[in-house]
Amino acid sequence: MQRLDMEQALAAATATMRVTAPVGAGKTEFLIRHACALVQNGLRPSSICLVVNSEMAKLAAKRRLSQTSAAGVRITTARELALQVLSLPEARTVIGRSPRAATKQEVSFILTDLRLTGIDSNTLRKVVADPTAKPDSPDGQRARDALFDLLKRYDILLDCEVAPSAVQALGSLAEVPERLRFQAVLVDDYQNLSAASQALCEMMARERFVVAGNADQFIDGFDTNPNPRGLTDFETGRPDAASIELEAPDTAYPRIRAFAQAALTQDSSAFDRLVESGAVEPDDDHAVLVKWRTPADEMANLPDVVRRLLAAEEGLVPRDLCIVTPNHTWTRSALKMFKRAKIAATAAQGNDPLRGDPRRQDASGMLEAFVRAHLLADRNDLMAWRMWLGLGRRDLASKDFAALADAAQGHAAELAAMLNGNAELSADTPPELRARIAEGRALIARSAEKQGYSLIMACMPELDEDFESLVGELKGSETAAELAATLRKHVFSPVVSADPACVVITPYRQLQGLSPKAIVVLGAVEGLMPAAAQLDGERQAQAARRLFCNAVGKAQNRLVVSTFQKAPAAFAEQFRLVEKRRKAERGQTMAMLARTRFVDDAGNAAPPSQSGEQFV
Repeated sequence: MQRLDMEQALAAATATMRVTAPVGAGKTEFLIRHACALVQNGLRPSSICLVVNSEMAKLAAKRRLSQTSAAGVRITTARELALQVLSLPEARTVIGRSPRAATKQEVSFILTDLRLTGIDSNTLRKVVADPTAKPDSPDGQRARDALFDLLKRYDILLDCEVAPSAVQALGSLAEVPERLRFQAVLVDDYQNLSAASQALCEMMARERFVVAGNADQFIDGFDTNPNPRGLTDFETGRPDAASIELEAPDTAYPRIRAFAQAALTQDSSAFDRLVESGAVEPDDDHAVLVKWRTPADEMANLPDVVRRLLAAEEGLVPRDLCIVTPNHTWTRSALKMFKRAKIAATAAQGNDPLRGDPRRQDASGMLEAFVRAHLLADRNDLMAWRMWLGLGRRDLASKDFAALADAAQGHAAELAAMLNGNAELSADTPPELRARIAEGRALIARSAEKQGYSLIMACMPELDEDFESLVGELKGSETAAELAATLRKHVFSPVVSADPACVVITPYRQLQGLSPKAIVVLGAVEGLMPAAAQLDGERQAQAARRLFCNAVGKAQNRLVVSTFQKAPAAFAEQFRLVEKRRKAERGQTMAMLARTRFVDDAGNAAPPSQSGEQFV
């Protein structure tokens, strides 16, 4: 493997190539510049496809390419490519279902229905997690058969089926349509894609296939079952492939990347060598650990932290500054604090924007808006009807819905007709279910033709903050089908406003593909990062380590890691924070907390610390 700097790597680019690099060394920048070079050498921009991990990464890449000769390059995600393949009529024939990926909530309803089989929950979850795996027991086979019966009834794909189904469909075609092929396919963060997504990207490349990534940085969640070995073993079976390791650029702020790398590897020896060589000044304050007394102090002073960073960096605009939050509570709190301080901000929702308890209709939040939009978009949508009837029911109406399906003799079209009023309900339909069906029919009758904001109000009369974040993306004339599609896209691909005047608030995962000039990491305490659920297992803890190091390493110029030392005991219990001890303060029991282990794991490379009062 050759080790080259950026200019040397661009000059040495070949048709099939793997580019690896340490944290923050410019993998995305390499692909952007390589795309520009291909256009300058005669390729049409539209014949080049840049595959990134998320919708936010797409927006960032478009912004970076917009002022170049490569502005017309197709920028997409592996999920979008797979769904585009599955939208072909030939694919529907092969797969037998629509190109609609199930959300977590839809999967939870499917799991509830599967429990009627009497098969134990562990077997059911295992089958749902990977229905393509060969069952290891008779119950596993029975669960798999029952699962595919339900998926066919609801005309839906599990998320883990999307990429493999697209590969299967594409492989069945005598000839791949021209609009699905590109002269060059460039893939960012290749290690985050599943083996099927990696194969799909390559199937769409005619001449050039170039991937970039870091196998030590793979992130769970963007694609089911990420395949970092696809990156490490890239040359296997590709005799013409070249491999390049991209050297970190010689910038003025190497401490940030040194900290990220040391925390990732739990080894600060490379940082020590940088200090010895004079590449890092001992008092370099471009990375700093800011210690607050309590979480309330951290949040109350956040606007002042942002103002200081904006003032310290010449040319820094709010969009260049990312606030990284550990969970939805911190995201909402940051938004409220910025609103109070009159600082414009935009927030990307986390991995589950359809929060809410479906068993409590008064707490189902955006989930009910999602269900309403899908009912209004298609009165024959059985998945939407299934969720509509289950909302507010402790058993999610599984037995009642199964009885309805039995009355329709399992025929999806007949079941849909019974629900939307085109066929009679069976005489033994329970009154509670009959009333809920009537309510759904009435909603469709009065609102199916509405558009724009009147449609939004029909879906969610009282907008919660999650739903409000979508309003800015709408044109105000959407049909129900367009609104349902936007909501579904929002679930899988959250985005933020492109307004340069807005500070960006984002969860860790959504930083993939972004290169902010300044980053503030909030809530860097044990129990939030890593999260409480990640503290018990080594695999989960390592996944959290990669998330954290990926985030801090993306800061180009300035990094603030924000932590707090104590919290009220009830608060610590609510968020499952790791407590070192408790003590009484002014009549209140306070929990003394531990900062995230990842700072200590970085050893001498950890940022110098100072109190919050000193920093602001």
